[in-house]
Parts: sequence; C-alpha cells; structure tokens
Amino acid sequence: MEAVPRKLVAKERESIVRTEFIHLADIHLGTEQYGSPHRYNDFARAFQWVAHYAIQRRVQFLAISGDLFNTHSLDPMTLNQAVMILQELRAARIPVLAIEGNHDRSHYKSLMSWLQFLSDQELLHLLDLVPEDGRQRALPWDANSRRGSYLDLDGVRVCGMRYFGAATARLVGEVAQELETAPAPNVQYTVFLMHAGMEGYIPHMTGGLTYAQVEPLHSAVNYLGLGHIHKAYEEHDWVYNPGSTETWRVDEASWKRGLYHISVDTSAERPHQVCHVVNPRRPFHRIWLDVDRLHSPQMLYDAAREVIEEETPGIRQCEEAARRGGLDDVRPVVHLFLRGVLPFDRQDLELDHLQQSVRDVSGALLAQIKDDTRPTEYAVTLGSAERMDRAELEQSVFRQLLERDARYRPASVEVAKHTARIKAQALEGASPESIVEVLRQVRTELT
Repeated sequence: MEAVPRKLVAKERESIVRTEFIHLADIHLGTEQYGSPHRYNDFARAFQWVAHYAIQRRVQFLAISGDLFNTHSLDPMTLNQAVMILQELRAARIPVLAIEGNHDRSHYKSLMSWLQFLSDQELLHLLDLVPEDGRQRALPWDANSRRGSYLDLDGVRVCGMRYFGAATARLVGEVAQELETAPAPNVQYTVFLMHAGMEGYIPHMTGGLTYAQVEPLHSAVNYLGLGHIHKAYEEHDWVYNPGSTETWRVDEASWKRGLYHISVDTSAERPHQVCHVVNPRRPFHRIWLDVDRLHSPQMLYDAAREVIEEETPGIRQCEEAARRGGLDDVRPVVHLFLRGVLPFDRQDLELDHLQQSVRDVSGALLAQIKDDTRPTEYAVTLGSAERMDRAELEQSVFRQLLERDARYRPASVEVAKHTARIKAQALEGASPESIVEVLRQVRTELT
C-alpha cells in the first residue's frame, strides 16, 4: 500500500500552504568501510535516525537527492535495510521522493536500478526527466507506470532529475522551461531535487555547477535540493546541500553534514525556514605524526603512543558528544597519519603493530594508519610548507616528482594540475571509461 500524504494545513485562504519536509542526500547504504560490520551498520543507523526524526515531527514528506545506496550491486542485507526503513515511513504515511545519484544508477541502460525496484514496490517515488522527441521532458507522476518527473502534494510540487554528470549544466535550462510551462493550477511552492555539486566547495573538484548555471531554475523553483557533495552548504536562500549522513571518507570528518528540516509558509514574506540538523554518527578522530626525526621503528612507535595519549581527552569528548546524541556504541574511528621523510627502511616499519597500539591506547573501534611518508631517496623540497594548504602542497609534490622524468619536465606544472584533477575524479567514483577519456584529452592538449 502506497503512502498517502496527510493534508496540508490551510488557513486564512485555500491558496496558503503551510507544511514541513525533510531533505537529505548521500546516505550510501551498503558501505563496507574498512571491511567493518560496525561501519556497515552505521550507515543504516544514520538513515533510520532520520526516518524516526521525520516520523516524530510528522513532516509531510521526505526528499532524497541521490545516493541512497553506495553501489548499484546490492547484497540482500543492504536491500533489506532500505526496505525496512522505508516501510516505517510508509506506515507513518510519509511519502519518500527520491532521485538516482551516480552511485545508485545501473551501469547498464537495459537494467533497472534498485531505486526503480523500490518505486515499483510503492516504497518511494522515483522522480526523473522523461526522454521524448529527442529531449528531456518534465512530466507529471503516473501512478500506473510508477514513473514521472514531478508529484504534487496538496500545493507543493516536488520535481527531480537523476544524475546526468557533465550534461547537467546543459539540461538545467531545458528543465527551467519545462517547469515554467507545466500546468500548476494549485501549486504554491516547488521543490526541485538534483544530484550535482556547486563549484568552489571541494578543492580540485571539477565539473561543478556555477550559480549562473542553476539560476534559471529560480523562476520556477523555491527550493533546490542538491546532493553529491558530502559537505553542507547553502546559496541565496534557495539552493541547499545537506551533506552526507555518515562519514563516507575520513577527510569528511570535520565537515558540516546532516539533513535539512524545512518549514513552509507561503503567506510569509520568506516562504520557508530551513534548519540544518546534525544527525548522530560515529566519531572520527584524526591525528598527525611527523616522522622526520624518528630514526628507528621503536622511536616511531613510542612517539605514536605519546601523541595518542595527548589526544585522548579530545577523543573522550567526541565520544561524550556522540553519547549525548543518542548513540550507544560511541567508540571512535581513529586515523593516524604519518608524514614527512622516513629516515629508515620502510620494510622495518610494522604497521599492524602500530595499528594495534593505536587501538589499545585510544580505545577506538577501529584504528587506521595512513602512511604518507616518503623514503629519503624520494624526498622533495617543500620550501615554506607550513604556509601551504593541502592543495598547494600536493601540487608541489606532483610537480617535483614529474620533473624527475625528462619527458614531463617541460610541462610539469600543467601535468601536475591534470594529475590532481584525475585523482579527484577517481576518488569521486568516476568510471574507468570517463578517466580514460580525460587522459586522452590531456594528451591531446600537451602534444
């Protein structure tokens, strides 16, 4: 049985819309981070917390801007996690409206995605543009086919388009025209869901949208709900990106992330009030150790133990904050980053022993060692490294390494920039085919 939306509260006159909804994205169910069953369950726990939050506050609907799943190849347990949580929302009569992110979509056009399966099971409404006569159309939801671009919920129109990658910027103008001309006799407030990032929020991220590219939507859209970038950000009081609900990668640990709780009142001068809510999640703690003056493995082990002990009060504070947020298991994930020039043979460094020591001293659920050290023979000159940010430092290292090869030396600066770009695409989950195409373009530009 499909979720039936509750009626909106209409006061003073029928055209006024007052309601509340939840916007989230990048849930990544099925992530087996570090091969840990605890981390696998953490991602489902985060989604369940959001569902319970929505139910307790009796919101009108819940909108997901892509990447409900971490991969299109699901195991039965991950699918069951999604089904059980969506069934709770359906039982509470809270419709779920979703779009496909780059992690959700099937790699084969002939195959349906798991989000399409969930939509066919009436557990959510999967919104997307509809190809027609050589263009992408915004068409109303068809309850029989379980397909459509937008669904009207008593004065609120929710529209969406799946992840289109590089084609997104071109399609935005077409979508804006479609939304402006679509019949909307009783629509007072419009939400549009899109899985795309805005430029300027992630260093070295390429292909992000500019505000000028999304601005045409504003004539027809009150709330642009984005996904894809795991960091929360807002622009011009109508463009919102909530960030991920769990820590998908360690460098996201310090980012603002969570969900948006939106209250709509079309009679007010400002038609919505948007509150960012940080959902509880397992703490992450990052610690750095410079190895340049540690001339033996034992010196490194002792220094690591000392720096972990110094950080222990901060680790306990993270645990207490998570406990206050409602988590039972608050044991953190601790990352120890080794950096600098390693003065001894790397083969003598026992990372398993170091990892166990970090776990014992910190009381962590998981301890991860990131060896960013360089052997002496590959040392590079960092100059004023203390004044460099990570991006500048990375560029300096790439450039100096490239200059050791005579083939790349004349164009080392340009090749270093392209190297960072390709690295970023790989970390974002770009397909091998798209990376190969970028490599071809780079080769053409440099020859």
